[in-house]
Amino acid sequence: MDTELHPSEKKMKRPIGVTVIAVWGFVGSTVVLSLSAIQFFDADIDLLPQPFLLSASTAMIVLGIGLWRMKNWARISTAIGTLIGLLIGLAGIVLFPSLQDFSPSRVVTQVIIYAANLSVVIYLLIPSIKRAFLSSAQVTTAEHPKPSN
Repeated sequence: MDTELHPSEKKMKRPIGVTVIAVWGFVGSTVVLSLSAIQFFDADIDLLPQPFLLSASTAMIVLGIGLWRMKNWARISTAIGTLIGLLIGLAGIVLFPSLQDFSPSRVVTQVIIYAANLSVVIYLLIPSIKRAFLSSAQVTTAEHPKPSN
């Protein structure tokens, strides 16, 4: 029995943008875990509830691993989660402008962060990136076929 894959079914390499997003997720998780540890050991610092920080860090690790392994669920979840984060951030600016720091450096920083996050969402929705994830899933199925009954 020939198990050789057709050239069009061969596993696609992980696109560099996916690698960057996955690594960024690992870095972000480390930062969030660090903030959580600082907050845990210093009672004067109260950033966000501890369970939220730990959940966010765990989600970033899981999504980063999923992206690294070219799992389509991770692509979709990352795009949706990033979009939700963008919308919540923008809603905060619109609904609570008095709580915002509108200094020039802060505005520039926020614009860069929002642009980067929007770029992640758009990138993960590009048809060729979607195909790379779907092609990876097909190869996995070909390598590990389901047993027939």
